[in-house]
Amino acid sequence: MASSGWARTSGLWTRTERDSYRNRAAELGAVVRLEVTDSPLDVLEQRVARRTENLPPGTFHVSMAEMDEFAGSVEPLGPDEL
Repeated sequence: MASSGWARTSGLWTRTERDSYRNRAAELGAVVRLEVTDSPLDVLEQRVARRTENLPPGTFHVSMAEMDEFAGSVEPLGPDEL
């Protein structure tokens, strides 16, 4: 995904990453609550296409191939995470 100048970095995209953030928060005495907004891939692709038509200065282009690659790397929340 580096072709457009962006790459998937750490976040809440996988169970391992989410568990890591939850564990760190627990160590600090904080509670983590995840809010899920789950849009179908075709809706996300439409939004990215519209965004790409009028990119504001300082933003980066995301191709549909990059969008599909990224979407394939996201692990949905498990039932015990909801």
